[in-house]
Amino acid sequence: MQRRTAYLLAAALFLVTTALGSVPRLDAQQFERMTELRLSGLDEAGPPRVLDDHVLITLKPSPTPRYVAAVFAHEGYRQKHVFYRNRNDVYFLMYPIPESIEQLEYRLVADGLWGRDPQNPVARLDPTGVPISIFELPEPREAPPESPVVHEERYVEFYFETEPGRRVFVSGSFNNWDPYMHRMTEERPGRYRLRLRVPAGTHYYEFISAGERLPDPLNERRVYNREGNRVSVLQVP
Repeated sequence: MQRRTAYLLAAALFLVTTALGSVPRLDAQQFERMTELRLSGLDEAGPPRVLDDHVLITLKPSPTPRYVAAVFAHEGYRQKHVFYRNRNDVYFLMYPIPESIEQLEYRLVADGLWGRDPQNPVARLDPTGVPISIFELPEPREAPPESPVVHEERYVEFYFETEPGRRVFVSGSFNNWDPYMHRMTEERPGRYRLRLRVPAGTHYYEFISAGERLPDPLNERRVYNREGNRVSVLQVP
């Protein structure tokens, strides 16, 4: 939500900037409000890359223009997205990764002059011979699984993610804390799953991986046991 708010603030600033004819430098307070402090020390431009759930596009032109913006094919090249400029004269844009497209096609606009991204080596020519920069988007990130998941007839599914090729077990009050009775299945590299029928009531459990006892990282309900270790809580209706 903070990143989305920062992006909307950027769009609003572009309208003001266009009217004034320049892009102001950002001070520390502005960066703090925009949650982009990581970019304040950026001293060189580079090819576009993914940063969190955004695409970071950078530019360090010479001479320094009054403003730089990007326009995208999936928006019909109609909307200009302003770049910010840090103290090292690096212009940068954090553009939210759009849904339902596999690549970004875009052009840059500097003081009204349109062109390709000089930092991006990947480009194509449109039917009129105009160069269009291209950035391949990563595969959509899969949402993390929920754990535990209680199904009908008191079947419970546990999920755990760690290094591939490990022996991972579920130990809990429902199996008398046996550390080896219920081994999880590695359904794909690094993701382990166990489906187990559990009696109704409140139970406590933990995962055992590489000899280490761990609470369920996907389950926020935790308590301390008699030994002072944190264990996860499972409620089966």
